[in-house]
Amino acid sequence: MQDNQGKQKTEATAEADVAPPFSPDFGRAVYCVLGLPVDAITPNQAVDRVAASIRERRRCFLSTPNMTFVTTSRVDLEFWDSIMRSDLSIADGMPLVWMSRVLGLPIQRVTGSNLFASLMEGAAGRLTVYFFGGSEGTARAACERMNRLGGSMRCSGYDFPGYGSLEEMSNSRIFQQINNAGADILTVSIGTKKGQLWVSRNERNLASPIVWYGGAAVNFVAGTVKRAPAVLSRCGFEWLWRIKEEPSLWSRYFADLKVLVRLFTFHIIPCVAYRIIHRPTDVDLKTARLEVFKGDVLYTLRFSGPWTERNLDPAREAFRRAAEDAADLVLDLEGLTYADAAFLGLIMIACGYQSRTRRGFSICSASKNVRTILRLHGCEFLVR
Repeated sequence: MQDNQGKQKTEATAEADVAPPFSPDFGRAVYCVLGLPVDAITPNQAVDRVAASIRERRRCFLSTPNMTFVTTSRVDLEFWDSIMRSDLSIADGMPLVWMSRVLGLPIQRVTGSNLFASLMEGAAGRLTVYFFGGSEGTARAACERMNRLGGSMRCSGYDFPGYGSLEEMSNSRIFQQINNAGADILTVSIGTKKGQLWVSRNERNLASPIVWYGGAAVNFVAGTVKRAPAVLSRCGFEWLWRIKEEPSLWSRYFADLKVLVRLFTFHIIPCVAYRIIHRPTDVDLKTARLEVFKGDVLYTLRFSGPWTERNLDPAREAFRRAAEDAADLVLDLEGLTYADAAFLGLIMIACGYQSRTRRGFSICSASKNVRTILRLHGCEFLVR
């Protein structure tokens, strides 16, 4: 369904059948946290990033990792790959922030619900949104309530696709209806795994600049679920409120807790110890080397020595040029002696871009030491 405002935009968007342009930003301050890329960004910077994408009509695939993302990515490589593809990946879950602090990473919490609330309040100017999913009647209620409030954000359309499979929810009729609404933001609420994969698989067919799995955002707007009090959110205990509002969530949170304890014990603590023992000095960093080998269809980057946030500039430039070359990418890490969360985050951006553009990505000649580093950071999936 779409309201009158969406109908007014039909003429301008009826022909939209491809995604807005996108390109990898190797300048992003991204860190590997529990195997996922997470941007070190403030709430205001996140708003600015979204506003810029809308203003420039450039695609921003937004992901909001929390512990459910972590647990699901450990057992589902397609889900993990969808997060690698993100243009912006914000720490929605407080456990990711806590683990980042233990690791010494400058990650701030930026929840998807808070980001959406800021956009509704006009932080990025006047915007339009399309609600896809939610329980029956929720998207419609959210759309009507938002437009009735008359704020800076308007709803240009909504759809309840039912509870079918991803394939059943991925057809030209649905894409055309969404695109005809001409929304700046597409909010998908069909379950964490299904929603993230739906965006990842279908973003080429979607015209909205901002696409994301919005979780409970549609419920908050509709008023069917109340947001946690600010004091609980600041302390990271809003999950208690969510359980009160939606008791069925307790089993998911309990499963997430068990995974968190295991990751903290076997990844975070050993990772901190490894860093203390092996962290390179400024003199060591000067021994880092990067060689580039360009073929007709293959682009190889050979790293040797230690690579950390303190000497990443040459690597950022090399990855940028590799992306421009539009070839399959191979990383030779046989001579790599040390890598931190920032270097691994950079690799994740490259991996996601190659996947998104349907080009090859692989890590070859990974030494035992490199495999240990990847395992401690939870991103052993990079070597397949």
